[in-house]
Amino acid sequence: MEPLGYVQSVVPVYDRDWSHLHNGVHHALRFALAQISVSNEPCDSFRREIRFPLAIGQNVCVRTDENDHILYARRRGRSGWSRFVEGREPEPTDVMTIVLKWITRSDQDCLIILTAYWGPKSPPEVWSPSARKYRYAQEFWATHALIWGSEEVEPGSVRRDKPY
Repeated sequence: MEPLGYVQSVVPVYDRDWSHLHNGVHHALRFALAQISVSNEPCDSFRREIRFPLAIGQNVCVRTDENDHILYARRRGRSGWSRFVEGREPEPTDVMTIVLKWITRSDQDCLIILTAYWGPKSPPEVWSPSARKYRYAQEFWATHALIWGSEEVEPGSVRRDKPY
């Protein structure tokens, strides 16, 4: 399997069958990966924000308020409920967030990509076991949502009442 790109021009980054590469990141991913610095001692996983010279992406995670129409649905490939907002447009952004994980493949340390999306870092959604590491996850997802229509959802999973 060919790598998606390289971190610091030497560490290969591979995709996985169930990675979450969101709309529009593919064309800029190789450039973004090359901007990432890593320490000499591998940790389990880490996230990085990469800033581009121009706003070339569309952020679909937006701040919400009491006037927004909120709904919940299960996104494909996810086990929990995501918060969505209706009637909003993506916001131009010059930031891409990438989450990577160290693995050993053929006796070589390398990285796999867990997710990549346009926009600043956000904590895991509240249903994710890793959300416990982020004290502000509950607060963040109470005031932010993904734009309805930006992600594929499981048929029949849409609801208006808060499922958690």
